[in-house]
Amino acid sequence: MRRFLGLALVGVLVAVPAAVRAQTCGGMASFTSGPYRAGGGVGFGNNQTNFNANLNAGSPYGPFGGVSLGRSDFDGNNNSGTDFGLNAGYAFELNPQKTAKFCPIAAFDYMKGPDAGTTDVSSRSVSLGGAFGLLMHTQSAITLAPFLSASFIDFKNTRTAANGNSLPSISDQYGLITVGTGFVMNRTLTIQPAVAFPVSVDGAGRTDDAIFTLGFGVNFGGPRARPATTTATPARPK
Repeated sequence: MRRFLGLALVGVLVAVPAAVRAQTCGGMASFTSGPYRAGGGVGFGNNQTNFNANLNAGSPYGPFGGVSLGRSDFDGNNNSGTDFGLNAGYAFELNPQKTAKFCPIAAFDYMKGPDAGTTDVSSRSVSLGGAFGLLMHTQSAITLAPFLSASFIDFKNTRTAANGNSLPSISDQYGLITVGTGFVMNRTLTIQPAVAFPVSVDGAGRTDDAIFTLGFGVNFGGPRARPATTTATPARPK
């Protein structure tokens, strides 16, 4: 049962770091470059791989939120899990230069699968935490955006037998610490490697393997540059 729980839980843990990819505090370009961001990512956990796409929107100095859709593939299991996630948060400026931010973040993730034989499996997780991020301008067109986040995750796994009977559900609670750096190019395109560390909070001293993720995002919808115009001065009549 512990191995079964681990497969389902790792799938959710890989999806949760996508929730912090919504603001500068999560290692991404500021929403000053555009109030919308389309992106995605890949995660590598304990014998499994996750792919996800996400869409976020927000204010440069206030609320933000997003949705994500992903797929988890597990070694030794021909079935895959499908992830659906929601996240929301608020960005607080920590200095007058607006280069340091803190964001409280809440996230919800639902995963359908991977089924175990004829048993239907689904999982859900609720995450509450916060992220701290910096903007470090360089002499080039690349801005570094290191970040650190910590979340508390409440996880529940539900199984239904082929005859429709519900099997006993499995619950667990974990902490998740994520550290990474965003490489922001031309203020709109972000490449973000990160690593997340699950930490047990039930006193049993259990931990799972680190989760490596690589995310990207492109901001859009910002103000467009106005075309240059000239106003001719009418000639004076002779």
